[in-house]
Amino acid sequence: MNYDCVVIGGGPAGLTAAIYLARFHLAVIVLDHGQGRAASIPITHNHAGYPEGIAGCDLVRQMRLQAERYGAKFRVAEVTSLERNGDGFIAMADGEFVEARAVLLATGVVNHRPPMPDDLHTEALEKGLIRYCPICDGFEITDKDVGVVGTGQRALNEALVLRSFTARVTMISPRDTHDLSREQLATLARHGIEVFSGPISGIDLKENRIIVGLPGASMTFESIYPAMGSDIRSELAGALGAKRTEVGCVEVDRQSKARPSFLATSSKRNISTSTRTRTRWFSLSAMLNTQLDGARPCLPILVAIAVTLRQSEAILLAIARTGLRADLQRHQLLGSKADHLAQQIGVGALLNE
Repeated sequence: MNYDCVVIGGGPAGLTAAIYLARFHLAVIVLDHGQGRAASIPITHNHAGYPEGIAGCDLVRQMRLQAERYGAKFRVAEVTSLERNGDGFIAMADGEFVEARAVLLATGVVNHRPPMPDDLHTEALEKGLIRYCPICDGFEITDKDVGVVGTGQRALNEALVLRSFTARVTMISPRDTHDLSREQLATLARHGIEVFSGPISGIDLKENRIIVGLPGASMTFESIYPAMGSDIRSELAGALGAKRTEVGCVEVDRQSKARPSFLATSSKRNISTSTRTRTRWFSLSAMLNTQLDGARPCLPILVAIAVTLRQSEAILLAIARTGLRADLQRHQLLGSKADHLAQQIGVGALLNE
C-alpha cells in the first residue's frame, strides 16, 4: 500500500501527528521500534487532562488507540533506511518496503546515561531518583537536594533551571575536572550552586536517596539530573540530504523547514490523495532547534503540522516546542480565516528564535 504519510517514531510527537493526519482522512502509518523514552516515564504530571498524573506507557497507549480509532496503521519495526522514490519516499522497515507521499520524522533522542548498571538505572528512574527533564518534572524536586551530573555550558544551564525550583543544587563532573570558565564558575557561585569534580566511582540507591561516589567521599541526593548530552536520531534525515549540526540536530529556517527543504516536498503543488479528502497538500516538519542562553541544546521538539485546505489557506494545527524562555507569538498565518481558526484551536504559528 502506498500511504499518504509514513510517521517514523511512535512517541507523543509522532502519535500527535498521526492523530491529526488520520482525522484528515489521510492514509498514515506509524513505524516505531518500541524503544522510545516516553514509555519509560514512571508518571508525568504536566500533561494537560490528567490532574492525577499518568504513566508514560499509559499515555502512549491511549494516544495510539486514539490514532487507530481514526484509521492510522501501526507497525513495530525499525527503519534502517529512507530514500526518495520519485515524488515520494520509500522506507526500509525490518526488511520490508513502505512507500509514502510524505514522511514525518519523530525519531527523538537517546540520553547519555550516568555510569551505572541498566537495572539500577531503571529502578532509579521508576523511583524518581533519576530525572532527565527539568521542564517536565522540575516541580517534583521543589526544595529538595538535587545533583546535576555533567559539566560545561549544558550542565550549567540545567543547574540554573533547577535552581529556580530548589536552593540545594550541586553540579558534579563525571570526569576528574570540570569544563567551566572562571565566568561560569562565578555564575554558579552567585546562584549558590556547589561544584565538585569526579571521576564518579559509582552510583547506588538507598531507600529514597541516590548516592554518587566521588574520590574519597560520596554525596547523597533526593534526585539527580544527568546533563551529559544525547544522541540525536537524525541519521534518516541526513540520508535524505538534510543539513545537520555537529551534534546531529537538523538545521531549519524560521519557518521550521529543513535545508534542503525535503520535509516540505509537496508544498508547492497539489497532490491527489483520495476522493474522501479535501486536503490539497500538506507539509510536515519534524525537527527544530531551540535557543537557550546562547547555547543550542538539542531538546526534543515536536513539530508543526501545516495543512492547506480547499481554500489554499495554511492553518497551523499543532505545535509543541520545548524552550526555557520562549514566548509564543503568532505570526505568518495566511488569511483572516486561517487566523480565526488558529485562535479557535489555541495555537500560535511559530516561535521566534
